[in-house]
Amino acid sequence: MSDAVNHPSHYNRTPIEAITVMEAVCRSGASRSPALKYLAQVGGKDPAHEDLGKAAWYTRRLVTADHGDFTPMDYSRASEVALTWANAANVKSISSSPGESVRSTYAKDIISEAIFALLTGCDMILTYHQAKWTVIADKLERLAEANRPTEG
Repeated sequence: MSDAVNHPSHYNRTPIEAITVMEAVCRSGASRSPALKYLAQVGGKDPAHEDLGKAAWYTRRLVTADHGDFTPMDYSRASEVALTWANAANVKSISSSPGESVRSTYAKDIISEAIFALLTGCDMILTYHQAKWTVIADKLERLAEANRPTEG
């Protein structure tokens, strides 16, 4: 049975609850925690395009964020969380590049990449971290647009 206040079902679609992961990597949270929250619930509460758009918005803010409160998660655990949450996402896929056929797993690859980067802090190790966050945010926005309901 779902507890809408303490353990909402849209954060518990997998055995790995979003708040547990957010508390493990972010003390104050800034933009990293909300981005993880929206990626954990893609298509589970709100329409997928809204969750993806919000995740992109928070991810874009990481370009100029202070990362002082961040504790990176080990790669093995981050991979497990990223794959578990991405596989639970209720989302339509897109092609990896214009003109290419749609590959059903590409949407989940984008979500998994974003979650992994948010959890491991790989952006902080790389000298091009600002470009990395911009690329991830761009992919999330493109995925959000592809999941927007069509009129008609």
